[in-house]
Amino acid sequence: MKLGNWMFWRPNERRVLLMGLDYAGKTTLLYRWLLNKTVEAIPTVGFNVETIKYPAGYAFEVWDVGGCDKIRPLYRHYFQNTELIIFLHNCADMDRFDEQLDLLRNFIPDEELRHVPVLVVLTVQDLMEPATKDEDMAKIMAAYQDMAVSCRRPAPLRIFNSPGFSATTTENPNIILDELVKMITDEHGGSSFSPKTNKSSDSKVSGAATGGSDAERAKAMADTDVTTTDDFWRTFEDGTLEPWDHYHHLKAGFFVLVEAFEQGGGVLDAAETFIRHLERLRAGNPQRFRNTTHRTMTIFWLAQLHVAASSYIHSSDIKRALRRDDFKAVVLNSPQLTDGRLWSEYYSKGALFNQEAKDCWCLPDLRPLPSVAAGKRQKAGHAPTATVADADRLIGFGLTVVQQTMSSKARRGPIVKAALDALMSSTMRERTVTTAIPPYSETQAYFWVQLVHAAIATATTPGANKTASLQWSGSVESLTLPALKALFGITGDEWREHYSAKLWESLGARMQFQPPDKKPLPNVIAVSDHTRVGAARGAMARSYAAEDEPRSELPPPKDLAVMAAVLAQELADGSGSDHGRMIQALFRTLQPSVEDRGQDPRGHRKRRSLAIAEGLELPCPGIIDGSTQRMFWVQQVLLAVESFEGADFGDFIRSNVHLAYKDLPLVHYSPMLWASQEAKAVYLGPDRKSLSSFII
Repeated sequence: MKLGNWMFWRPNERRVLLMGLDYAGKTTLLYRWLLNKTVEAIPTVGFNVETIKYPAGYAFEVWDVGGCDKIRPLYRHYFQNTELIIFLHNCADMDRFDEQLDLLRNFIPDEELRHVPVLVVLTVQDLMEPATKDEDMAKIMAAYQDMAVSCRRPAPLRIFNSPGFSATTTENPNIILDELVKMITDEHGGSSFSPKTNKSSDSKVSGAATGGSDAERAKAMADTDVTTTDDFWRTFEDGTLEPWDHYHHLKAGFFVLVEAFEQGGGVLDAAETFIRHLERLRAGNPQRFRNTTHRTMTIFWLAQLHVAASSYIHSSDIKRALRRDDFKAVVLNSPQLTDGRLWSEYYSKGALFNQEAKDCWCLPDLRPLPSVAAGKRQKAGHAPTATVADADRLIGFGLTVVQQTMSSKARRGPIVKAALDALMSSTMRERTVTTAIPPYSETQAYFWVQLVHAAIATATTPGANKTASLQWSGSVESLTLPALKALFGITGDEWREHYSAKLWESLGARMQFQPPDKKPLPNVIAVSDHTRVGAARGAMARSYAAEDEPRSELPPPKDLAVMAAVLAQELADGSGSDHGRMIQALFRTLQPSVEDRGQDPRGHRKRRSLAIAEGLELPCPGIIDGSTQRMFWVQQVLLAVESFEGADFGDFIRSNVHLAYKDLPLVHYSPMLWASQEAKAVYLGPDRKSLSSFII
């Protein structure tokens, strides 16, 4: 499988692939070029990519791909659009002399690389054995000279040997870039090959004329649609709707998408629901609903609807949540939706109409899908972070604790105790920075845990309410604080019904839990009316329809501390979640022993490479498990382990609380990229927030 051209295309840059085995100094060299200083690099899991500016007007987009043996089979996925290769040979590692030669020898005949110039750099010469250095260098030079003569490829293979060269110690590492420029400049001083161009495809012509025809088509479709939202949904559910064309596909998809947002889901969740609807319709009337399921096509159109809905919200500046009856306005605002061949701007026919794209979600191969963030940022800019009221801070804490306990197999009591301890420690740390945070109060914290638990348990328990319409049908784990407050009308003053202000604010209430002096703590809190359910769904839709959906940012430190405390408690009780067991297994695999820390640097590096390879064999929990997912978690735990001195997992997770957040990948990756077939097959870099891959 190949990654799409769009992933690597940037104008006015040369794409360089930096190759070599682990510990050849690739990452060190890359960041010496970028930062002009030496960094202490750890084995690269996946890749680093940086743009290096060269004084002569060149810009090199350098891809440093990890060299450990589990990553090497994935190299071919990074070949596409490569214009130059730098191959680093570790001269000090004579034990792997043949392995280094074989790595390059096996790849340079590849059809993607036959016309790509290769610069072999002999490096790590500062660590060579003095007694055999001359003999070893002669052997290395002879091997590459023989390869250059025998490889029979159109592009040159050159050997760069500067005596004593090392990415770590050489005073001027830019001599490699100088040599690179020589390779791409012919004897007349011109470029020996042309810069990359954006290849045209079967995409449609854009412009005013196209936009006009789209607008006319959208208006005509909207004008002929006189069905009410309720009638349309009823006929969609019973399979009697007329007609069943592209416009009505979009309309049904929009309804499903809005419902997914209201329940804390996104495009991928909506796709699963929509596909179930289509299969139901096909089973009931196969002659009328003939098209078989095409997962990539379904997700593509739902993603386009998401972008169009966001554009409508921000261009119209509406203050309410998205509703089903907004569909016509969304289509008129983004009339390109009515073009049934819009997919051809993003996918070639070969990429879209194959079995893999039918069965799985595959990324476009011509250009990336548009982001919902663009219109929002242009209009609003970067708004300052709002200050969270103390009541909301504790209500949010209660929500986090309840979400953790309801998804846990462990006993509630120990989890709540661990969560309260975590909040106390977090509050003390925050108060060293700002006194705006009130002192920790065990009574206040426990009150909100109990109140939120009573509310959510009531709303999600069948039969607890008189009517099903007053129940919360969305995901409890996805429920946001604004939606919780809207659903139950929580204002932050509920404590006044149960406590006097004197007891609530007392020193004794801070030190330990004090029972209420006015009214017992609630066990049941019912949803009072249908309006509150609608308001909660609207709050969820506002959160999850936006680019900065709740999962795209790390939760507050106090919530992360709670998650870490719960994870540690569950594992101690033997009831750990799949996520907790994965983090613990990676910790045990990647943590160096006392003996390992005492090894010589070369032995320690080899042991660490073996540990990374073993870590990449551990499966990720859930339905998404592939190269990107495994490499992400290995990298995150490895970075944390490198700075941790102890041996106890509980101490480790409490020192690295972000690892307890199972949605941590979505801080860095959009759900669309994270769940793609390409991300399963090969490590893909993040599209939301960059990852740290080395320690300075």
